[in-house]
Amino acid sequence: MVDCDFDQDGFAAGPFRLFMKWNEVRYATIEDVRAKAPAYRRAVMIDATGVAIPDDDRKQSAIGFDPRLKLGIDAGEALAGFEFTGAAPDLGAIEAGAELPHYGPRPRPK
Repeated sequence: MVDCDFDQDGFAAGPFRLFMKWNEVRYATIEDVRAKAPAYRRAVMIDATGVAIPDDDRKQSAIGFDPRLKLGIDAGEALAGFEFTGAAPDLGAIEAGAELPHYGPRPRPK
């Protein structure tokens, strides 16, 4: 893989029997990955309490889903044109404390 960025990603869940296998090398823990793997040197474990895998992935819905991570996950990389609060951008799709966008149909204007 060329020009791929696999750093500063967040991982949730665990404990893992095997954290990652990369190029046929097995890494038991996130600490092993950070110390020895060629990718994910700055991987972060996150608390995804409340986020659940759907029972049936054909029936997923964004209704009621909040993609913001808990406060204190300031481990992202600053990008031009994107605002953030705290020491660094959050790893989540939406900065903690920011308003959620509206997904789906909108009411017709009157």
